[in-house]
Amino acid sequence: MVLPTITSRASIIFPSRRKKQAATKPKIRCPFALHLFFYMICVALLHILFVEPTRALQKPSSLSGAAAAMSATNQQQQQQQLLQKSRPQQLSLERVSSSQEENRPKKLTLSVVDGTYAILRLDPNNTPPDWLWESDFYSLTKTKDELSIVCDQTQVSTTLLLQQQQQHQSVVEPGWGLFKVEGPLEFGRTGILHELTEPLAKAGISMFTISTYDTDYILVKKGRLFEAGYQWILEGHHVHNLPKSRTPQDGDTPVVTFERDDMIQKMIGLQRLGRLPSAEEETYGIVVVAGWVPSDAWQAAYNDNFLPAVQKCFYESDWNQSTNKGREKDDDTIPNVYLYPSTSLHVTVATLRPFFQPMGDEESKETLKLEWTDLVRAASLREDWPRKPLQLVIDSAQIGKKAGILLWNELTGGLDMMRVCLEAELEHRQERLIRAGIDTKTFRIPTIMHSTFLRFHQLPETPGQEIQQKFQKYVKDQISTLFPDPIIAVDAKVVCERIPYMHILEDKNFVFRTMPF
Repeated sequence: MVLPTITSRASIIFPSRRKKQAATKPKIRCPFALHLFFYMICVALLHILFVEPTRALQKPSSLSGAAAAMSATNQQQQQQQLLQKSRPQQLSLERVSSSQEENRPKKLTLSVVDGTYAILRLDPNNTPPDWLWESDFYSLTKTKDELSIVCDQTQVSTTLLLQQQQQHQSVVEPGWGLFKVEGPLEFGRTGILHELTEPLAKAGISMFTISTYDTDYILVKKGRLFEAGYQWILEGHHVHNLPKSRTPQDGDTPVVTFERDDMIQKMIGLQRLGRLPSAEEETYGIVVVAGWVPSDAWQAAYNDNFLPAVQKCFYESDWNQSTNKGREKDDDTIPNVYLYPSTSLHVTVATLRPFFQPMGDEESKETLKLEWTDLVRAASLREDWPRKPLQLVIDSAQIGKKAGILLWNELTGGLDMMRVCLEAELEHRQERLIRAGIDTKTFRIPTIMHSTFLRFHQLPETPGQEIQQKFQKYVKDQISTLFPDPIIAVDAKVVCERIPYMHILEDKNFVFRTMPF
């Protein structure tokens, strides 16, 4: 029997037979049936060759118990052989890691050496001056080019230096502080100075190093002692005798004359509206703040400890509004010395736009909100943005010409890094902001970490000298007991100062974005 589906092929192989069939049977052509037939054959062959063996491997239950156990044993033996082959490489990696850990410098302990030091360069032909030997600490190095000396600044002979300077043979660099690396250190130990100098270099702090047989010494400018020690603390090192972040400078004496702040009247007026200020009434500042709204602990220390101490520095008529006499009708409840409520305390991270900047139409406000908020969002995604709460420790307090402020130290380094990230993102987006019509010159980073607590609505009746004397006694000398515990800031916020000086509410009308740490 000849299939109809292969008649075309049969006609080529047996032409004589094809002629006989043509005489007795009609011509039949089925190309579709032919294709379908071959397709089914191929599928069947693929199924037999590949699918059935795979199923057999996936069904250990089809094997007998002994065969299954033997198969499992063989697999385990193969795995062990592979592990043994890879084990030498793993061991070598472990040895390298262990060796690197041993060579890595351990965390160090440093301490601040009392005194102020000078670095001198004298003519190489000079002999060391006699006064040098009276110093408790000095370092002397002589080369064919110079005679270099580090010593206590108070021991430097002014007469000798003047003589040398007139001959252009000496140079003196005064005003250095000194750190000692507590030792003795192992003589062959490596990487110590690199561990200590790298953080200072990144922070832009110049330094002068001295190595002895037992240890190392590092000199930095006196005004940057705290900053240098702080950088090391961030790296995990220990620093003893570290001074406060703000040391008195020449001419840095308390002011005894003050200036009134006309914005206090506007601020109080906007608060009394009982509604959101209109576009004509409101201010429109955009700032990044930390620690707002203040924690219960911060508000308790401020209300129970700090404010009573500040009030002792003024006559009661200056801060108690109920005792004020002779005021104009519209401001008879605003005291001369306006003390901030605890709910307005905050630390300014950056000012994106000051509230006193003239404001345009509503469309420009929306642009300001979107662009500045997105800049902060992008900054918060940078690698250096802090991921844990800030810790604020009180440093000092002061009353200046226009305001009173609390000065803080931030222990984690997170606040500084926030400022770095914001500045970097601003530089990255300069052109975009300018195209959007935004003045980037309004961006400001404070040089200190502070919280304002006082402003002058009117000039105080208390004499300025008396205010500062009492402030020293009741506040500055007791500051660590007034704020005994660190202040924890769990987030940062982008807020709109529609009312000046952060006298705003924590809602969507004032808070544009919250970024938890």
